[in-house]
Amino acid sequence: MTFDLKLLDALGAVIDRLITVQIYLSGGGSAFSPVPITHLLYDAARKNVGAPLTSLAARALLEKLEPGDRVILSSGFIVPPWMVPEADGPIGIMALARALDLGFEVTPVIVTETPILDRMVPLAGAVGLEPIRWPLGRGVPRKVVLEGFPIGEEGAEERAKELLDTYEPKAVIMMEKPSANSLGVYHNGSGIDVTRVVARVDRLVELARQRGVITIGIGDGGNEIGMGCIEDEVKAIVPNAAQCGCPCEAGIAAATQTDYLIVASISNWGGYGLEACLGLALHAPEVLHSAAIEDRLLEAAGRAGFVCPASGTADGTVDGLTGVAGRHIVELLGIILDTRLKTTWRGDMFRRWSERRQETDALIQRWSEEHKRRNP
Repeated sequence: MTFDLKLLDALGAVIDRLITVQIYLSGGGSAFSPVPITHLLYDAARKNVGAPLTSLAARALLEKLEPGDRVILSSGFIVPPWMVPEADGPIGIMALARALDLGFEVTPVIVTETPILDRMVPLAGAVGLEPIRWPLGRGVPRKVVLEGFPIGEEGAEERAKELLDTYEPKAVIMMEKPSANSLGVYHNGSGIDVTRVVARVDRLVELARQRGVITIGIGDGGNEIGMGCIEDEVKAIVPNAAQCGCPCEAGIAAATQTDYLIVASISNWGGYGLEACLGLALHAPEVLHSAAIEDRLLEAAGRAGFVCPASGTADGTVDGLTGVAGRHIVELLGIILDTRLKTTWRGDMFRRWSERRQETDALIQRWSEEHKRRNP
């Protein structure tokens, strides 16, 4: 597939800036520090790869995906003391599943902890995807396959192999999924050991990388799958990344790496940024979900019991922020696409007149002379 790399990277940089706007309580560790955690994590990740994070991940998908392919996506984070999944991640992963279906005609396969599985169904309905069993959904547009993954170590390796063998995905995308630290312990952003309620989907990532499958990690706090790409930097930036306060004393910093990493203030927004880059490259602004769909997702998430980890409320609040914040991010991303793809003729017109210097100079001279004649 051909697309303008320079344009994609130029607007990818703009998109990255938007989705990394530092907002209090965003990005896990930022709740414990006045330092702009998101910006520092982003800068570290960007320095490693030398290109905008969203456009780099988008490029990988654009070069690899073809109609009929499968992409495995995973999200879901059970948070204490509420002991239900948070809204950040599942909302964004379902929106991204829609974008991949719409933009590439691939089948999205969403993998999450088995207890979370039923809660994903209303989110699928909110974006217009019908949950369907495999292989019935193979090659059928607007479908999504939902797959459970066991909590704990037992059966994780076998389940990861089974999923990869069954779907033969071209890409594996993780959003707001907890990663083990260097000692194999999983933490939430507060430094609490959540190992006993986490599915080991990092095994899925590790096996996928061994098989040459593209892997993308999206996170906001340093403890998510993918943040292992900047593990040392996370330990230096996030207050509890090197010293978590739980008995392991090894910190919350993720050890699991992915081929590509997207850092955002809220992980959902990282997915939205990736959607926007794909829509730009495909010349299809509809690939980015609308503000109306975002509203439906937020409502569906609240009804399904996905909570804000800061309050435990299932009311469409995400990481301490009202759903309006996410809606506005989607709207602004839509304006970026709109300006480039739907109103390109305005830029072309301005450029044409800029190149017609003599004609433009003569026009300015006539207007100047007329103004002097009428206003001596």
